[in-house]
Amino acid sequence: MTPYVRFQELLINWLEKLQEEQSDILHLLISACKAKESRDINWPQILRSLGFVFADEEWHKQHSLPVMILEQVERKEDGQPHIRGLLGFPLHSPQVYNTLEKWAQNRSGSRVRTKQYAHVGALVPDDRLINGDRVLSPPREGGNGAVLLHLSGGAKGYWFSYPAKTILTLAGCHDGSLPDELLK
Repeated sequence: MTPYVRFQELLINWLEKLQEEQSDILHLLISACKAKESRDINWPQILRSLGFVFADEEWHKQHSLPVMILEQVERKEDGQPHIRGLLGFPLHSPQVYNTLEKWAQNRSGSRVRTKQYAHVGALVPDDRLINGDRVLSPPREGGNGAVLLHLSGGAKGYWFSYPAKTILTLAGCHDGSLPDELLK
């Protein structure tokens, strides 16, 4: 995973700890992040001074720390904050083909999804993989050509990084093998 995604993991862990141990401070933090003044602070410089280095990424041009925090927090119906725990960026959605023939004709940047298998970026929440894991949230861009999947397991699931061209077998496939056309 990229340094940005690792930083997101640290941020999520910190927000969850605040939620569990000091929810009043979490409420104050959310209010401060929503304030206009928070957008005028040079967050990348502050993060670098704390030892965070993002050498090859220019995430700070689009995201400031308050924006990153607000992306992770959503309000529940009772008004309480809920930490979403989403890593990476929303995934660009190219054309998804439902047959191998159509996909083979238009491979550049496209994805395939059938009843038996799918590119990792073509998975949707509630898809079940052949190993029994269930997809919990839409796939996300992980940087360096990786797609992040949020899979079932543990209390909150886990994130796993796959190369974007990976094709996974879905549950219900009779023997779990990929067709010969995909192995070429």
